[in-house]
Amino acid sequence: MTDKRVDLFWAFVAVARRAKSAEAYATAISIYRDGSFSGDSEDEFFLVVEEYAGLLEAAGDLSGAAEAVRLLTDASPFHADSQAGLARIAVLAEGGERAAGLWEQVGDRRVQAGDPGGALSAFDQALESVSRTQEGRIHRKCASAWLMRHEVDEAQPHLAAAAALGPDPAESGRLLGVRAALAVEAGDLAGAQELASRAHSVARDCGDAEGAAVSGETLAVIAHLRGNWRPELHELPSVWDFNHCLSQSRLYEAGDPGGYARRIVADGAAPGQAFAWCLLGESLLLRAEWDEAAACLERSCAVYESLSDRSPEFPGSSRAPVALPWLRRAELAACIGDHAEAAALLERATAIATETPMPRHAWARLHATAAFAAMERGSASDAIRSVRAVQSAAARHGECPTCSAVVNPVGAQAYALVGAVDSAQALAVSAERLAGLFPGSGWSAMADSAGGWALLAAGDGVGAGVRFRSAAAGYAEAGHRFWAERSSLNALR
Repeated sequence: MTDKRVDLFWAFVAVARRAKSAEAYATAISIYRDGSFSGDSEDEFFLVVEEYAGLLEAAGDLSGAAEAVRLLTDASPFHADSQAGLARIAVLAEGGERAAGLWEQVGDRRVQAGDPGGALSAFDQALESVSRTQEGRIHRKCASAWLMRHEVDEAQPHLAAAAALGPDPAESGRLLGVRAALAVEAGDLAGAQELASRAHSVARDCGDAEGAAVSGETLAVIAHLRGNWRPELHELPSVWDFNHCLSQSRLYEAGDPGGYARRIVADGAAPGQAFAWCLLGESLLLRAEWDEAAACLERSCAVYESLSDRSPEFPGSSRAPVALPWLRRAELAACIGDHAEAAALLERATAIATETPMPRHAWARLHATAAFAAMERGSASDAIRSVRAVQSAAARHGECPTCSAVVNPVGAQAYALVGAVDSAQALAVSAERLAGLFPGSGWSAMADSAGGWALLAAGDGVGAGVRFRSAAAGYAEAGHRFWAERSSLNALR
């Protein structure tokens, strides 16, 4: 959008807020939608639409308010703190099936944002007014949300209700997919694989692309958990970023993830090799074996580049669909002090992230890596901006705690250095929560490191030293030489 139209937009917003004018709000919204604002302005636009909906509701124009609600539910991001009030407007204005549809959209957005509690609240509201023909789908979504919280017993009644309502073939396939996820939670990996394979086959037969993607993700989870990354899964480009997310648990455990990566390289499939060379490079990077890590990561980048034109999801694209190997190369450059190279690689990864079908993983990792690079060049303020970008990306695309894991200790350090005690402590809590999900010493080391910075920010130097020394020991056990040495230096503060 030109500067003139930007100025015009804000002029009408100012009038709307000052005069409480619905007409001025409508004009401002029209100007915005007809133009092309930068992505950074979306939050402000959504706030304007929320204000407009509230004004219409207060004036008794519930139909107009509901229309504003639809404007928000059709776009992204969708703000958690406004969802309940906006959906309430829809219920008052429309009721019945239309309101149920809006509640379902709210629930879907909460799932995308990694908020199963909020999703369940919205889906429960949808169940109060949804038609019987649509009820099974909502029950299936409830079951999935409960499984996000690892609550198998709570998910099962919803699955039973969905099955009893006579699902069509595509919905039957999706129910198989949820049952596969339930079997994963129960530890029945063989049963889960059989169910997920059936779900994937049904989805493909029904032309259900979304169902196929979900069941493909489940197959990827099972393959990684069983340590048996099957060659046919390499042909699922929609989960390439997801594959890397799953591999993180191996990187932060004691042992050698390189052996797992070498087995995948040996099977000969190109997408598998791209993934495996990256995983091998990551393991070498964490061990501070810089030259070997660089060679493996560059090999991964080259294979992904060769795959980009062959991927049906990236026809004719010159950009590879996975940003991770470029991000790990940027991390390596930051580790050895080559900040110009780190910046160039981050820019390259950003271009890739704009086209990935898995933005939840790509953007989380990108901003977390940028925060680390900023701290390595001594800029706490730039690191804090990247930490906030991680949080904004989670609101927009959904959260991936494992992909953004490094932001916890790095962000806690940045906040500690500027005296932001509460923010440092919040990231320490996030790191502790993540460490509770995975047994590896690398995860607990990140929690110790973030906790040390939070204590240092609060003025407890002795307690901080204890946590930093514990972090150094944990990193050393995991074989992460760079981070172990970094934590040992922090313990001397």
